[in-house]
Amino acid sequence: GKRIEPELTLERKAGLSWVILPSISYNPLYGVAFGASANGAGPLGDPTRTRISSLYLGGNYSTTGQVQAQTRGDLFLHDNDLLLRVDLRYLDTERPTWGLGPVVADQQEYPMNYTLMRFYCTALWQLGGSVYAGIGYHSDEFYDIVDQHAANGEITPYVVYSGGQVTRSLSRGFSVNLVNGQRDNPVNPRAGYFTSASFRSYSVDGGESWQEILADVRAYPLVPPTSRHRLAFWLQTWSSFGRPPYLNLPHLGGDTNGRGGRGYVIGRIRATSLASVETEYRFDLRRDGLLGAVAFLSLTSATDPASGVFSQPNLAGGAGLRIK
Repeated sequence: GKRIEPELTLERKAGLSWVILPSISYNPLYGVAFGASANGAGPLGDPTRTRISSLYLGGNYSTTGQVQAQTRGDLFLHDNDLLLRVDLRYLDTERPTWGLGPVVADQQEYPMNYTLMRFYCTALWQLGGSVYAGIGYHSDEFYDIVDQHAANGEITPYVVYSGGQVTRSLSRGFSVNLVNGQRDNPVNPRAGYFTSASFRSYSVDGGESWQEILADVRAYPLVPPTSRHRLAFWLQTWSSFGRPPYLNLPHLGGDTNGRGGRGYVIGRIRATSLASVETEYRFDLRRDGLLGAVAFLSLTSATDPASGVFSQPNLAGGAGLRIK
């Protein structure tokens, strides 16, 4: 009856280790979605001195006829001298908007259909230690945009902001970026921190230009090595300048991982600037870690469209089970 613990031997190898799984999910915006995901992680050079890279590929098709496909990752190359960050995605989707500003009572929902083709690629070179700086290229093309209420003759926030029923927008631009990451593991961090900042300048078809600044800070307070607990804090700010296309404005879920402002559906808050803070607590329910639980709490503040001042934060929270 005595439990016998296995003796583990660690052999470091170069390359990504992959987990490929089918996926099924539900979201109020999409309905039930079926697809597959592939997650790869590992050092791409000498494992004794190369940082861990991660790469995600996934796609799904929903019962409402929506299609999503995305590739994103952070790849450390040439013995950590170069960091490549990518975000490629294709969306054929229906996502409503609620106008600009924070969540307030009696806001009307405006269904919108569109297709998005995104290509983001950033190359950063090591300045020293875990600090990287570099430049990026970013392209967002929205087409087949249909504001359903506007198509029926209603004046909607999208029409007012865009000056008409715009059916396509294309923004292309370049960025300067700074990254500093000291996490012990980018896939399942126990301790350390991660910070990034990006200034991006875009041009739109027609010659207009606009800019945005994004900042991301994540911290993982140290827990004992034998602990089953994880604690994480996340601060994110996203500000735009000029007049971005409506669908490019800062909005919940618009970050690379689609996690900003958890507790609200994607796009529920949209504004010229957003700021959010979130804390998450994880712990295991079984000794082998198969079952666990998680709880989170977030605050999101958006600028008021009339005054441009940040509003009182909107609160969200949640809890759930984890299987790994």
